[in-house]
Amino acid sequence: MGEDDADKHLRSALPNLAPDARLLPPVRVDYGENVLVGEGTFANYGLTALDVAPITIGARCRSVPTSSCSLQSTPWSRRRGRSGWSRPTRSSSGTMSGSAAASSCARA
Repeated sequence: MGEDDADKHLRSALPNLAPDARLLPPVRVDYGENVLVGEGTFANYGLTALDVAPITIGARCRSVPTSSCSLQSTPWSRRRGRSGWSRPTRSSSGTMSGSAAASSCARA
């Protein structure tokens, strides 16, 4: 599999990926369709986005290796996430996440 094939595969898994966003493999998601990645965003190796609820990564964001965006993601919370227990996760435009950084959001 070449670089063009890998990009095509990534974009089929993440339909809301901006045309000039670059995510280096491996990229892990639950569904993919709930992840929106803005223009000019760069994620270094190992991004994990557990998208039980919507995840928005703004324009021109940067992430270093092993960053993650997640919600409570257990079998029982998936059902609750769809009924409003989990809130969307958002990264503002122009932000940077650090190594092994996690962004999470869930109601208590």
